Amino acid sequence: MKWFDNLRIKSKLLFCFITVAMYTAIVGAIGISDMYILNDKAQSMYKDNLTPIGMLSQVITNTQNARATIILMLYDNDRGKNVERQKIVDKAISDNNAIYAEYEKLITDKRESDVYKVFKENRTKYRDKRDEVLKHIKEGELKTANDKYPEMEAARASMATDIETLIALNKTFADEANISNASDFKTQTIIISIIILITIALAIGGGFYVARLIGKPIKELVEVSEKLALGEVDVNVEVKSKDEIGQLTGSFAKMISNIRVQAEEANRIASGDLNVEVQVKSDKDILSKSMLQVVETLRSLKGEINTLVDASVVGRLDKRADIQGFHGEWMTMISGLNSMLNTLVGHIDSIPTPVMIIDKDFTIQYMNIKGAELLASSQSQLIGRKCYDCFKTSDCHTSNCACAIAMQQSRQCTRETDAHPMGMNMDIAYSAFPLRDENKNIIGALELIMDQTAVKTASRVAKKQAQFQENEVEKLLVNIEKLAQGKLECDISVAATDEDTKAIGELFEKINKSFGDSIETLSSYVSDISNTLTEMANGNLVVALNGDYRGDFIEIKNSLNNIIKSFNDVLNDINNAASQVALGSRQMSQSAQVLSQGSTEQASSIQQLTASMEEISAQTKKNAVNANEANELALLAKDDAIKGNKEMNEMLKAMADINESSANISKIIKVIDEIAFQTNILALNAAVEAARAGQHGKGFAVVAEEVRNLAARSANAAKETTMLIEGSIKKAEGGTKIANYTAEALTKIVEGVTKAAALVGDIAVASNEQASGIAQVNQGIIQVSEVTQTNSATSQEGAAASEELSSQAEVLKEMVGRFTLKKSNSAANNFNDANPEVPKMFDNAPSKKKGHMGTGNTKSELDSIKAKILLSDKEFGKY
Repeated sequence: MKWFDNLRIKSKLLFCFITVAMYTAIVGAIGISDMYILNDKAQSMYKDNLTPIGMLSQVITNTQNARATIILMLYDNDRGKNVERQKIVDKAISDNNAIYAEYEKLITDKRESDVYKVFKENRTKYRDKRDEVLKHIKEGELKTANDKYPEMEAARASMATDIETLIALNKTFADEANISNASDFKTQTIIISIIILITIALAIGGGFYVARLIGKPIKELVEVSEKLALGEVDVNVEVKSKDEIGQLTGSFAKMISNIRVQAEEANRIASGDLNVEVQVKSDKDILSKSMLQVVETLRSLKGEINTLVDASVVGRLDKRADIQGFHGEWMTMISGLNSMLNTLVGHIDSIPTPVMIIDKDFTIQYMNIKGAELLASSQSQLIGRKCYDCFKTSDCHTSNCACAIAMQQSRQCTRETDAHPMGMNMDIAYSAFPLRDENKNIIGALELIMDQTAVKTASRVAKKQAQFQENEVEKLLVNIEKLAQGKLECDISVAATDEDTKAIGELFEKINKSFGDSIETLSSYVSDISNTLTEMANGNLVVALNGDYRGDFIEIKNSLNNIIKSFNDVLNDINNAASQVALGSRQMSQSAQVLSQGSTEQASSIQQLTASMEEISAQTKKNAVNANEANELALLAKDDAIKGNKEMNEMLKAMADINESSANISKIIKVIDEIAFQTNILALNAAVEAARAGQHGKGFAVVAEEVRNLAARSANAAKETTMLIEGSIKKAEGGTKIANYTAEALTKIVEGVTKAAALVGDIAVASNEQASGIAQVNQGIIQVSEVTQTNSATSQEGAAASEELSSQAEVLKEMVGRFTLKKSNSAANNFNDANPEVPKMFDNAPSKKKGHMGTGNTKSELDSIKAKILLSDKEFGKY
């Protein structure tokens, strides 16, 4: 098979695929032929056996529907419904006739043909019996139709038996065809399986052989490639054929040799050997050319980095790498390095204070922008100058220099001193940090300078201002203490100020001016109030505070003026009261004399009134006794009426219960009626099922008929009972209405009797209260008689007391008279305000004439006296 091994891969694959395709075509042809044969047999079985079974099943369904409809027509002779039912029967008959026509075309077996002939005869008999029954139903002859129905049912049962026989025959034919098809399928399956197995064996054998010829050398190449991909270049390959795989293996051997050489050169470059000599094998040897360019670029990069490192170590942060000659990422790398230095220097330049780097000789190697601005020079101009020539501090050229200490003692050092750059005077704080090279040797220092001139100046000004504020606040506290002690003599001057304390001095001047104005205003208020109180002490109550008071002093002003007004009102009222008391005491004296005379006359009149009241009291007691007896009788009538009304309500409740029970019985009877109706329906269904059962269902049909009769009798009994119950309910409703009318009449009687009892009770209570009141009046008249006699004696004593009161009022008026008061709109302060009719009243008192039961005044005289009893027309009753 050496010839096959040297074939090209394309030829090998085509040979294998063509062989497999030939065997597959043979298997496919045999299979398709067998499938056509099986399909023909299946179509024949479906058409000749299964389709007839479906037709016969539909005939059974249609016949049953027609039968059920006929039964309904027999038991429910509703002509309107029977028309629709007849249509259903006709539809079933028409469908069956169409099925019979189609079925006859499908009969192919003699056995089936013989059975179908018998079926046609039975079908004709059934059709005749069915049409006869339908004719009697249509003519309304239900009894005759019922008599003919069993004959129709017997013919239908015979026809159904024939249909079942035909269905069984078609099932048998289908089973036989199925067995034959299964046998053919098994034979063809065995043949095709053998051919398939042969094809598979050939395909697998050929596939394994070709796969081994192609896969083994490729696998070896893959293993070598994986080793090369992992960096292993010490590998070998062997050429074993002349096909494409053999050619690929030869090329692979050359590539391995070339990779070994380049790997060795790359290894030397990776080791840092930039002296390697890369051999370019041809103009298309891109890898070797690229390696050569990498070596040259690395050599240039090394030189630039060394230059930057050397400059940075000594503090020359202005040096940058030259990007010329670099391309791509190498240029990006150099640019990034320069950007990194620019960023670092930019951060230092952004520091808002001077920063510089010096060497051990104090020569400036770098100065940031802030330092260059302070020294009024550019950064490049300052490089190379001495730091002490630029800043000129007091620490320069001394052992106190922080940079010298940092470089000598190798530590950070911070100091404060004065500096004089460019002729300026500055206070600074500066820190120095030692700088080292790669060997840890100190080569210079980094100095950070902070300007503290403003801070120092602000601190001195703050101390001066704090001392000035402390002195002024102390003076202000002294003034407040004097004011708290009641001393209004205060020192409000402010100490002399300079440029630093001028603003604070002006603020304290405003404070002291406001304080002085307050003291001046307070002094004027004290003086005004003092003068007003002195006048009040001397008896002058006409004064008042009229000055312009502000703030809380308005309250003091208003309060003091209110006190003065209250004093004026009180003293005026006291003066008026004294005049009224004097006048009243005189009137009381005269009234007491008149009262004494009148009391004597009242005593005789009261004795006559007492006798009359005793007679009235006796008659009132008798009326009260009669009213109590009438009240008791009214209460008895009320109780009887209430009891009758209660019994009537109980009767109404009982009748309502009867109505409710009758209604419930009526509902139950309706349920019984519904049960009878449902029982009738169930009996009808039972009769239908009995008819279906044929001979075996006759006994069940008799039972169903009896159940129907029982249901009809139950329905009639329920209707009659319902009519009786409804009559009872109507009669009960009539009785309820009459009872309601009677209850309403009794209710009105109860209400009338209740009102009458209440009125009689009120009369009895009023009579009792009247008797009690008259007894109290009689007792009161006796007491009035006693009081009248006492008043006569008391009035004489009151006259003497009135004279004494008049003399005391005169003394009070003299005491009030020492005060000078504002004019008052109240009543006059002398006796001339007395009512001029009072003396006339006293003069007319003895001339009273006796009237009925000893009274002496006429009505007009009494009205005149009543209008004149006030002590004053304006002020009486005030005190």
